[in-house]
Amino acid sequence: MFLARHIVAALMLLPLAPLPASADFAGAVAAMQAGDHARAAGLWREIAELGDPAAQRNLGLMYREGLGVTKDTAQAARWFRKAAEQGLASAAFDLANLLVRGEGVARDPVAALALYEQAAQSGIPEAAHNAGILHEGGYGTGKDLATARRYYSQAARAGYAPARQKLAAIGDGTEQPAGEAEPLPATDVLPKEEQAATTEVAPAEPAAAQVGDALFDRLVSLFSTGS
Repeated sequence: MFLARHIVAALMLLPLAPLPASADFAGAVAAMQAGDHARAAGLWREIAELGDPAAQRNLGLMYREGLGVTKDTAQAARWFRKAAEQGLASAAFDLANLLVRGEGVARDPVAALALYEQAAQSGIPEAAHNAGILHEGGYGTGKDLATARRYYSQAARAGYAPARQKLAAIGDGTEQPAGEAEPLPATDVLPKEEQAATTEVAPAEPAAAQVGDALFDRLVSLFSTGS
């Protein structure tokens, strides 16, 4: 499976705080390599409960994808949040994706934007791209093309092609007047088919109102996501 292969591929690159000998992170990696997702999830749960952010995010991914556990986006959001609160940027990005979709948590573009910006500051280009979209459309903030352009530029410099396309679309800096924020669609606005590199794990304001399908269809083509 794509996600399982990529979790394994990068797991050992993330520096981890020392853990008790019983906390078998390497065993979880080996279990993933062997296709024993249930054992991997169990081992990561043990380590996650000890407070390790990498294990917390890994367990969140297992819940999000239903690998070794029953798929449960609320549990995924819970573990992503724990890791994000410890400063793990990839977990902040994952949680933002759930918040902007309203998967497992109440839809909250304000919180999603803050998390995208947190992840963007740590160098995740997909997060910068998504922050740009929220600033451009006024989701969770006022419309701000200058800030949107800054985030798109950051992602484009990192080689993220959709951000280059967005820069071309919004022009060269001739600003439009600031506008009112548009409501974020109530349905999934982040297409899961776009794979984000940040899925490779390395070792509140009320939900917006619904809008019509036409706006939703336009937005679906704009967002990127981790899956």
